Amino acid sequence: MARFVWSRQQADGRIVQFGVGIVDGLDVRHLDPGTILSLSAGIIDLDNEGAEQESEEDLGTDDTASAAPAPKGEPGPTELGVPRYPGASFDGRNSSAMSSDEEHYFIYHAGDSPEKVVAFYERELRKKGTKTEGGVLFTVKGKPPFPDLGVIIQENAGTYPPAVKTIITVRRGAGP
Repeated sequence: MARFVWSRQQADGRIVQFGVGIVDGLDVRHLDPGTILSLSAGIIDLDNEGAEQESEEDLGTDDTASAAPAPKGEPGPTELGVPRYPGASFDGRNSSAMSSDEEHYFIYHAGDSPEKVVAFYERELRKKGTKTEGGVLFTVKGKPPFPDLGVIIQENAGTYPPAVKTIITVRRGAGP
């Protein structure tokens, strides 16, 4: 799966976010192998995370539109499985878009630098992260690069508004 998301600030100050995603695998709507393309666009409401995007469209291999995934609710501490970074905001829409039956992604964004977020997780998890091409990976359970439980810390490369400095992604696989 690959997903690319970018934002643009309108003249009136609103933030418009666009996304393109592609999944190569099983089209669960038709139970056939295939490639699924999703396109999204909407207004980000930073004051109301639950209403993050006004519209989103998912185009499948059969070129029929279907509803976008509903925003995922923020997990509790047990479901998350790792400490939540203090002051981070949960991104339910992208968490839902990235998740599947086999793996769950919980995406947060923070105004602190990636270095500060990495230091927090080093203290809390009592281990060093592994530098990767895209950021820093903390493997909590399982093996990299896709642990059963892991935390990925990345610098915001324009996916979110400039006030967001760091993206924190918690990955939970289907394992116990």
